[in-house]
Amino acid sequence: MTFGAGRTSRVREVVSQVRERTFPYVRRPPAKIPWSLYTRAQTREFPEMLQLIRGVVDLYAQEHPHPGGNPRPRGGRPAIPFPDRLKALLAQSYLGLPNRPAEGEVEVLGEALGVSRPFGYKTVERSYGDPRMVAALYALLEITNRPTFGLEEGFAADGSGSPTAVGQHYRSARERQRGSEREGGLLPPAQAHHDWVYNVATVGLRYGLIAGWVSWADHRVGELSRFPELVRQTRNLHPEWRRFVGDGGYSARWVVGMLDRRGIGAWILPRRNVNLKPLGEPAWTRSLLGLMKDPQAWLAVYFQRVRVEATWWSVGARNPGRIRKRLVPRRETEAMLRAVVRNLRRLCYLRWLERDSRFTAFTAVAS
Repeated sequence: MTFGAGRTSRVREVVSQVRERTFPYVRRPPAKIPWSLYTRAQTREFPEMLQLIRGVVDLYAQEHPHPGGNPRPRGGRPAIPFPDRLKALLAQSYLGLPNRPAEGEVEVLGEALGVSRPFGYKTVERSYGDPRMVAALYALLEITNRPTFGLEEGFAADGSGSPTAVGQHYRSARERQRGSEREGGLLPPAQAHHDWVYNVATVGLRYGLIAGWVSWADHRVGELSRFPELVRQTRNLHPEWRRFVGDGGYSARWVVGMLDRRGIGAWILPRRNVNLKPLGEPAWTRSLLGLMKDPQAWLAVYFQRVRVEATWWSVGARNPGRIRKRLVPRRETEAMLRAVVRNLRRLCYLRWLERDSRFTAFTAVAS
């Protein structure tokens, strides 16, 4: 296959038009929203969230039993069960409470959450540093994805940053970057001595559930370096994965080649100076030929990445405050709690909006 200047210039022209928003793209008709069911889902969200938190954690405790704590040599009260602490952290993240008010939350909502007995805010605080907590949150991501097993064939990936100070705003920080830095997916630098908690996730294009998640707090680590871990997590949950959608930050030949070797097609909008030469990755050229031959059809798939953008908007709207923890591992745990809570909220809405018995049966069994 030859790669003439005409093909390359045509692809570059389309990419420039898309980035400048001048391409004559024919939008799909907007989907109809059943507002009566959506209103019902909103009115039922809070009680169903408490039931779902209790149900999924109890299900996790059945599948991953934790041994009881060792007897204390000098006596004292028995340790708080790990599932109770996990429920408290999920409810705390859902309500957006600091540690001290979370103590009252456990006391008031303990019966609805299935907590065996009240405990103090220091127990909540120390739970963020428990090394078992991150493994439990990844297990909960898997549990919340079970209703979509075998149904979700497309995923989009994107990253965002959680602020650690009141004056930080991730979107404003991205807008202050140069255009080439934004197109290249470079993360915004730290502001003063306040760094971000960087997060990257894969989100299903059909149901909008988070399937892969990675958090880190070192701005020297790029988003693209976390992509292999995202692919591993997502493919383990959804072996039927066939389509990937990403922005210019994922425009790299090794990314397209890694996806192609797993049988996954890539719809990634390249940079303006794109070159069609494969340079050892034949899948790179194949992934861009559709952008030259039929841009409308190619962009119809690519613009489905609005699903992952809507997920980040939702997470930011429900969590407008900063990450409160000071230690880096605890900050990453707090950020991942938001991902699990996002999936639980999404399941509460899918139960009403989707005419599929999988979601109704899952919420019923989990509750």
